[in-house]
Parts: sequence; structure tokens; C-alpha cells
Amino acid sequence: MAKAKSPSDAGKRRSARGLSRQAEIPLDDIAREVLELTILLLARRNYSRAAMRDEFERYLRSTPHWVGAEFPSKERLQDIPGEVLTRWHLLPRYVAGGNPRPLPAKGRLSVASLVRTIDRRADPDAILRSLTETAAVIQDKHLYLPRGRLNQLRHNSHLQRIHHVGVVLSLLRTVEGNARQLEEFRQFQFVSDGVVRSDQYQVLADEFAASAEQLLKTVDAALFRQAPADVPAEERRRMSVSVHFSDDRPLPALLKVPPRAGRRSRSNSRAGRNR
Repeated sequence: MAKAKSPSDAGKRRSARGLSRQAEIPLDDIAREVLELTILLLARRNYSRAAMRDEFERYLRSTPHWVGAEFPSKERLQDIPGEVLTRWHLLPRYVAGGNPRPLPAKGRLSVASLVRTIDRRADPDAILRSLTETAAVIQDKHLYLPRGRLNQLRHNSHLQRIHHVGVVLSLLRTVEGNARQLEEFRQFQFVSDGVVRSDQYQVLADEFAASAEQLLKTVDAALFRQAPADVPAEERRRMSVSVHFSDDRPLPALLKVPPRAGRRSRSNSRAGRNR
């Protein structure tokens, strides 16, 4: 005879299932475009569509709920934290002696006033909290100062996940635009591959990262200078430049709480405007 389940046990299970459901959000335009472009990418290789559908369903069933079970922040930060870092380094009012000026949280010349130069509807407290959580900005008594032009999103898993979707979408748009063989949609897409000794991998990765960071800072400054003012939305175009590294090591098994990396990773950073 089966043992009766207590109401409390059943309630706990319902509660756990409810948390997983509540954590899910409806598909938006960005998610739909990622799915569409991913399907196009594989369909252009003429992979079996029936097999793709079966594999997609299998991976959905096997992916644990806790992967996306975090409750996201209510603030819609978008790219504002990265834009703050850019302006903090480039706007004359916020620079002293060629370096970012230490700023209070609020006041006439402050982090709040800097945020308002970007979006007057944004919450300066939420932006500053994001920058301090990602260690992009440090606090010294009542003043705040950026540590550099990089926003280390690995310190904020919610912002990191938003960033990752955007990176993948940009790459998918590039490869699909190039695949359509239309001159006006051609984008820069070059890759350099090679085999290196394992004990030299990190040395080269650090060397390449330094060059990549400098490139992205140069791009970021140029985008800032060219930002259109008082131009209608239909005459604007968002431009994205990214650099990523990859290697052929198999990824480890999913862990609910991943171990802290022993060395600093640059793979989840954004230079300037959260690039």
C-alpha cells in the first residue's frame, strides 16, 4: 500500500514547481529573433528539420529549472551602466587631469547627474547599485570612482545573462546578413584559428585580451563622439563591435553553484558602454 503524502509535502512540491513557473517570462522579440536566426543557421547547413525539432525538445526537457530560476531585477537597466562608464571617462565635466573625477551619489555634479545626461527616467540609485555590484565602481567614503572602462558582468548574473543574449543575437544577425549575399548587409566577419600548446594558452589569451580591450575602448570613444543628437529614430542605426575568444575544450557538466574561478576572467566583460 502506498504511503499517503502529507499535505505539507505536497504543498512544498507545488510551491517549488510554482517558483519555477513564476521565474519564466514570455518570449519577447529578442528571444524570437534568436530562435529564428538559430533555425536559419542550421537550416542553411541542411540539417534534418525533424531531427532538430526532436533535439530541441529533448534539450528543453533535460535542462534543469534552476538554470533560469533566479528572479530578475525589476529595474530595466539596459545599457545605461556601461554608458555611464563611457561618459565618466570622456565628458569634460566629469574628468579631472585626464582621469574620471570622484563623484558623490547625488548633487549638482554627481553620479545621479551623470545618469540624467543619458536618461532622465532612469533610477540613479539602481544604476549605481549595478556598477558597484559588478565592481566597476568603488566607493571611498562618500565618493565613487570607476575602476576602469570595463563592466565585469560576471559579478551580476542577471545582467550577464541579458548581455549574453545580446552578444549571441548580434553574431547571429551578422552571419545571417552575410549569408543573404546582399551588399548593404555585409558585415566584418573574420576568424583566426590555430593550435597552441596548453601551457601557452593563457599567456596568449591575456596578450590578445589586452589588444582587444584597447580596440573596444577606441571603438567606444568613436561611437560616443558620433552619437547623433536630436536625430529622428528612423535615421539612427545601432552599431555593435564585439570580440570573443573560444577554444575546443569540452564544457563541464552544469553545476547549480559553479565554483569561483581562480583567475580573473575577461570573457564576461564589457568595455565602455557595456560593449
